[in-house]
Parts: sequence; structure tokens; C-alpha cells
Amino acid sequence: MPDAPGDRSPARTDRRTFLLGSAATALAPGFAHAASLDREEVWFVRHAESVINVGPSAALPNDGEGADDGVKYPLTTKGMREARLLADRIARQVSPAAIHASPRLRTIQTADAIGFATDSRIRLAPELVEVSFGTPAAANGSKTVPSVLEILRGWLLEGRTDLKAPGGESFEEVRARALPAILETMRQDMQPGRPLIMVSHGALIAVIAPLLFQNLSPEFAFENLLPNAAIVKGFRTKGAFHCFDWAGVNPR
Repeated sequence: MPDAPGDRSPARTDRRTFLLGSAATALAPGFAHAASLDREEVWFVRHAESVINVGPSAALPNDGEGADDGVKYPLTTKGMREARLLADRIARQVSPAAIHASPRLRTIQTADAIGFATDSRIRLAPELVEVSFGTPAAANGSKTVPSVLEILRGWLLEGRTDLKAPGGESFEEVRARALPAILETMRQDMQPGRPLIMVSHGALIAVIAPLLFQNLSPEFAFENLLPNAAIVKGFRTKGAFHCFDWAGVNPR
């Protein structure tokens, strides 16, 4: 996969400005967990606060937004602070095996903060992009358009895997484009003692994590939608994957 533009050396000054340019903030407490020296871990990171998720629910994209592509939805000022704190906490605990990021601006900005703090390169991973919930243009003339929350409820609680908004993805389409590529990345890049970090989006992680981790139910993922800059941590055990930390909660 191609490297993010911020990985090239001329961009180092911009990255330092991004991380250090604003007023200093107090450091959050360190993670309760650092990667074990002898097990292979994968960490899914939700991006920090961005323009697309400032509204009624910070855990989900806003309903009725335009197409989620390119550089339309950067981090907010608050999101930039969140990304810096997150990156510092990660850097004080681990050295990532690799960092992969969805090619949306908000995930690249979050991943770039982590990459700068840990001196790691970033690889862009199209399979990590957010679920497509359609666009107003595609819904033109449609009498009923399900909301983002209604779609996730249908997928994760009701088994309605064909439910989607006009122009959006179904559950099966998300699984087909994301899960095989994520599994292949894990196969290639997981290392003992150095977590593989994947910077992605709240809905995508909520959909994929129960398919990946044997102890994680779709109901748990729906009832515990991720806040900004949250981390889901798992490890490989006896050929399967186990989630031990969902934004600070052990799903058991």
C-alpha cells in the first residue's frame, strides 16, 4: 500500500507543527496496558474528533452529510488535541509493528500524530474507510432513508444485513471489502510485543470487530459505540483472536 504523504521527510516540519504548535495540555494518564513481550496484538484506533462527527452523536457520522471522500472532514481543534494526547500515550507504552490508516483526512491526521510520536511510517489502507451510509443526492426522491443508527441497529441487533441507505453499503458489502484485507494485513504485520495499529472509523470498527474477535458480540459493539480517539485491543491466541480492551472495558 502507498505511504501517506506525511511520511516523506519534507513533511516532518508540518508534523511537528501539528503536534506541538498549540498551547500545551496536561498529559493524560498512561495506558493501563502495554503490549506483552511475547504475544501478537492488533489495536484498532478510532480517529479523533472531526467535522463529520460533531453533532447529536459523537460516536457516529452525522446523518445527511455529503459524500465522505477526499479531504472534506478534517479534525477539529479539539480533535487535534485528542490526537496529540493519544499519540503521546501510545508512544510512552509501545513501538508499533506498523501503522495502517484509512485514507480519509481525519484518520490520516490521527495516524500521522501517532507516527510522528513513535517514529513510524504510515501506510494507507483503503479497506479501513468508514462504512458508506449513502448521500443526500442518492436519496433524492426516496420517502424513507434509514439513519446511521438505524442501519447499525439493523445490522448488529436485528440481523438485517441487506439494510442500507440509497447509495450506501450493506453489511455484506462492508464485510466483503474490509474483513479479508484486514486479516491479510494482520497476517503480514503482526509481531510479538509490538502491536499492529489500524486507524479507522467508529462504525467500521463496530461492524468488523465482532467478526474478528471470538469473544465480542455484535450487541456489545452496538451498545458500546466508540468515542473519539478510542482504542480496541486484541491478541492472537491458539489461531483465533480475542478482544481484551474495548475503550477501557474488558468485554470478556
